[in-house]
Amino acid sequence: MNLFQLNKNKVEISSHALTIKEFKAVWARDKSKTKEQSVKEFSYIYFRTDWNSVYQNMPEEDRHETLKEDLDLGETWEPDHLVVQAIKKYEELQETPTMRYARSVRKAFWDMVTYFEKIDYAERDVKGQPVYKIQDVTKAMGDSGKLIDSVKKLEAIVKKEQIESSRVRSGDELNPFEDPDTEI
Repeated sequence: MNLFQLNKNKVEISSHALTIKEFKAVWARDKSKTKEQSVKEFSYIYFRTDWNSVYQNMPEEDRHETLKEDLDLGETWEPDHLVVQAIKKYEELQETPTMRYARSVRKAFWDMVTYFEKIDYAERDVKGQPVYKIQDVTKAMGDSGKLIDSVKKLEAIVKKEQIESSRVRSGDELNPFEDPDTEI
């Protein structure tokens, strides 16, 4: 069951989603006829949380600020308790054990990126010794290739898992274009 769907660059909320109390609460509090604010908040939930979101390729803290701006939520907007509960519910409903593991590996990847961005070879500790030693950094750089490969492999496994899961629910078989293991 797809709770949110991206259609023509707009997030659509399924009627199934509105039967779940956390999503229903976000929808119900917007008393306007157009439901513009709740649609923006559902878009935030989707883009921030969904595995296939284009925003998943950026660190969590950057994603939040970028989404606020891109969705025109306003500089002072922050997710309140209803949006936070809806995010948690969406994560819970879509996450598989493989996806959870892949998310942790993805986080480790972004931590590694942050580490490399902050390296300053001139920085010294209280004893005057370099904080970052070139040999330690180059070893970490070499190991980071393995991490990148792990992230890519796990992402492919999760995508295959998602395709299979959605197709199995509908009772269909995968066609060659949907099966990532099929060579064409």
